Parts: sequence; structure tokens; C-alpha cells
Amino acid sequence: MINRFRIDGSIDLMGPEVDRAGRGGQIATRDKLHRLRYNPTQAGFHEYLGTPSDITVSQGGTRLTVNDRPCALWHGDGRFDYIRWENIGADPYGNDGGDSDVDGIDEENLEGKQNTEVKSEFNFWAEYKLMDTEDWVHDLAVFRCSTRFSYVRDPIHCIRQFNKVYSPHIGNITDMSNHKPDGVHPDHRYDLANQVSIFAMRFDRDRSPFTHTRWINENGDWMVRHRTGGFEWRVNIENNEDVRSRSTVPWDGGDRDTSSPHNFDGKRLIVLAQSALIGGPLKALGIYTPDSGKNKLNVIGRDRGTGKLLYRDRRVYGMDLADETRTASLEKAGVNIASLGVMNPGQLIALNAYESVRHETYLLVGNPKQIREVVEQNLEGL
Repeated sequence: MINRFRIDGSIDLMGPEVDRAGRGGQIATRDKLHRLRYNPTQAGFHEYLGTPSDITVSQGGTRLTVNDRPCALWHGDGRFDYIRWENIGADPYGNDGGDSDVDGIDEENLEGKQNTEVKSEFNFWAEYKLMDTEDWVHDLAVFRCSTRFSYVRDPIHCIRQFNKVYSPHIGNITDMSNHKPDGVHPDHRYDLANQVSIFAMRFDRDRSPFTHTRWINENGDWMVRHRTGGFEWRVNIENNEDVRSRSTVPWDGGDRDTSSPHNFDGKRLIVLAQSALIGGPLKALGIYTPDSGKNKLNVIGRDRGTGKLLYRDRRVYGMDLADETRTASLEKAGVNIASLGVMNPGQLIALNAYESVRHETYLLVGNPKQIREVVEQNLEGL
């Protein structure tokens, strides 16, 4: 998780409003099969309670790795109380004495109590790398953010608490595997199906110096909008109808209504700028999601015993870049990814495999012109 961000000598843009939201810059993942309720997250159960992280910093300090560790479920955003026990941390769903939830499961004698309820089936891994740009077209601050969620544990209890919310959405994907693994795999109630992942940077609005949003249209021209009031700009960068045809559930992303004054088609870069100028001394933040191997073949399968890579599969069917207000005091910019999802290990017994979903995005600091030139000349291009 990125929990501090300064630009041009500013104060930390991730202030008390971001702290109250429990995250600054992070990736989160949910799925429509479970009505977006099941939410394994790097942020933890809530702002002050989560899974300890083993952090490795490379010699020289240019690479920070969050080593593989279990994900706790977020507490539910006030939409689904699955927590019977409070022996580790308080249930945010009112003062119910720790003795009620709505998942319909008898958990009076549950082994592990709250730990069993909250510890998800997923592990999380991340790497944040400061790129060496000394010989690039511009020597900017460029960070590569790589993340991975892995469905490593069998669905014994945690995800089963969400059975009550999946039923209207079951059976909506004809085949979870686009090309790999071989065979036909309709969605199963313990899969993450019609998965929605979001990598985003969040800032306190009263601290944000950014006044304009920039992106590049399909003709390669700069586009710009003023960030004022309740703004929302979405730039569709991927729409794979072949993969999408396997699902009957609409994504509702930026590509669903390009006639909207808020939705556009464009390239894979969005820029938060401090002025309407393309050049000049003021720094901007670029968020760039490359058409890279990790992002194209976003799901991988590994052997549960040896960890050997067994396959890669392309399951993304929609992607957009977004810059928007979340509340009157909070703003968010990043990438939204819609994918067929990942299968639970029970679907992969014949291969003795588990699946992971992965992603990478770059953060670049410079003026908009410099950022674009680095993307075009030193990274994978637009």
C-alpha cells in the first residue's frame, strides 16, 4: 500500500480523509458473483487491524517487496455482516455484542472464531520498484507497481459465508478459462467470477494541487478537462468482446456508454496536472497501465506443491482509466479492470493447481509532455 505522496514539495496528499478510508494507493479486488461483498484486501479487516506484512527492501532501496501473505477480508462496507465473533477486533456493525451476523451459518463452535471468518482464501504479493531513468529521454521519478492475488487456500469457510449473496449471479460465465487450462470450466460458486479489480491513488481533496485531467485520444491528441466540482472522467483502453461474450453480466465500465460526456476512448495513460499546460516546471502525476505480458495474460496457474508455472491465460475483457471524486473530501485516480476471474482450487484438482490474478501499473512524476515521451520511448508505449 502507498500511504504517503508528495509532489513539488507539497504536504502529504494522503491526509486524514484518505486515512479514514483505510488506504492511499493500493489494488483491491471483488467479484460480481458475490455481489462485490467478498473483498480480500491488502488494507486489512479495517484501518487498524490486518495481517502483518513481511517487507523486503533491496540493497540501495530502489525495490520494496511485500512478501506473500494472507489477505484479511474487509469488514463489508456496511453492506453485509458476516462477522459472528469479535475476539480479535471489533465488528463495525453496531454494538451487537459480537453475537450476530447475517450469513446464515451456525458459528457458535467455530474453530478459530474470528480468524476463521476473516482470513480469506487469498494471499497477496506486491513489488514497488523505482526505475533507473538516468539514460532515458527524461530523468523522471518512475515507479512500477506490480501486484498479485493468489487463490491458495481451499474454500473451507471464509468464502462460504457469502453463499446468501451469490445465488442470483451463478451460472453467468460459460467458461472461466479463455484458453488455459484446457477444457470447459463454467463459473462455480466459490470462484471469483466477473472479477473487478481497481488500482488507484487516493488524495484528500483539500490537499490536492491537481487542477486538470489529461489523456490521449485514439488519434494521439491530448485531451484535457478541468477538475472542478463533482468530476468523473473515464477513458476506455480495452474492450475484448471475444472474452466478454463468455459472460452475461455487464461490466458497467467506461466502455459501456461512450456517448456519455464523462466517458471516452483513448490510450493507456492518464495525467493529473497542476495546470492546463503540457510543458512547464509544475509536476504532474501520470498513471500508465501498459499492454504488457502481466496485464494481457493476467491469470496464471501454478502447481500447489512445487510452485511451478503451469499456464498463463488472458481473461481481461474491459479496462478503463478513471479520475473522479469519491466524496466531497476524497478523490481517486487509477485503473479499473474487468476479468472473467479466477477459479477456486477445487476446479483445478486434476492439475493440482491454484490461480493468481496479476497486474502492473506505472506512476510517473514530471510535466505531461515529459511523462508522455517516457511512456512512448522508454516504456511499452501508448
